[in-house]
Amino acid sequence: MRRATSSSSAAAPSLSHRKRIAREQLLKSLEILGPLSAPLPPELPPSPPPSPATSPRSKRKLEADLDQGRSKKPRTSLETSSVRPSLSQPRPRSIKSEPEEDGELKEEPVAIPDPVAAPTSSLPVRRPRRGVPHLDDKDLNEAHDKFFSNARLLKYSGGERLLSTFPATASNYKPLADPSPVGSSYYKNGEVIARLETIDALVHFAYSIWTKDYNLKTCYRRTWDTMKDMIALNKPYWEHGGEREKVFFGLITMIQGYISARRIRYMVKGAHAETQRLMTRFNIYASASMKRAAAEAAKAQSQTEAQAQPQSQAPPTPQDTFLPCGRVDEQLEFHAADIEHYTKHKCHLGGLGAECTA
Repeated sequence: MRRATSSSSAAAPSLSHRKRIAREQLLKSLEILGPLSAPLPPELPPSPPPSPATSPRSKRKLEADLDQGRSKKPRTSLETSSVRPSLSQPRPRSIKSEPEEDGELKEEPVAIPDPVAAPTSSLPVRRPRRGVPHLDDKDLNEAHDKFFSNARLLKYSGGERLLSTFPATASNYKPLADPSPVGSSYYKNGEVIARLETIDALVHFAYSIWTKDYNLKTCYRRTWDTMKDMIALNKPYWEHGGEREKVFFGLITMIQGYISARRIRYMVKGAHAETQRLMTRFNIYASASMKRAAAEAAKAQSQTEAQAQPQSQAPPTPQDTFLPCGRVDEQLEFHAADIEHYTKHKCHLGGLGAECTA
């Protein structure tokens, strides 16, 4: 009896503790819900049976799946995450339900959401590629004429403006036909504007020659050589000074380097083409020489083989034996009786005038 009493007394505090927690949760839930607009009906439908307790085995499996899902990196593709969201988010775990008592409300399981990282894309930004605009001969010729005319205007304008900045007593002084008003920026900074116009003319000249070469797919070295005077004229203006002057000096040096590189490139290209032409001619000559040498060697070998073989003499014919060399009509005068006479008396048949020894 004492053991039963002690067990019942030990179970009483735990039961009251559970009731107190349940009531506090109920009050908090009511505070969250706020005042109800309409009271609940007196007869409520029977509540569903409580869910079975989660077994330790399934609980371990669920925790392992949850840890595995957290360790995985989120997919970078937005399309995959939007199509199948249920695969990337694991199921929430539910709290183990406790047995209910009479008059006590059922505690709903609280789901623990799994923090899912926001989908981030590490792919580079794809921008539409705009192709190089096609320029026909007409466009390139128009650009050449435009750049060349602007370059001439800027060159002469810069030269005239630079001469107008000299003192009136100088021999190179030349006033402008339409001078700028006194006090304007063109009047105060006439020398700087003249140098800017001159370097702008240099850039326009370079573009005009380039458009001509680009249209004809070649390089006119003599045309590029005309830029030497413009470069020599502009370099001293920007060789000394601060950072601004160094920028323009670098621009002039860059144009000069481009001209030299273009001339050398096409010079090497022409030398390569000439080398290929000479190599082709050399290969043709070498092939013909080898064929001729092979034919001569074969001919010499055939002659050597012919000399090495013994010459077989054919048996002499009767005509070769007793017919002397002479005219055909004289040879036809010999008859059978003459042949018998020569044979009987053993005459020498060496020639037509031979005598008989008998």
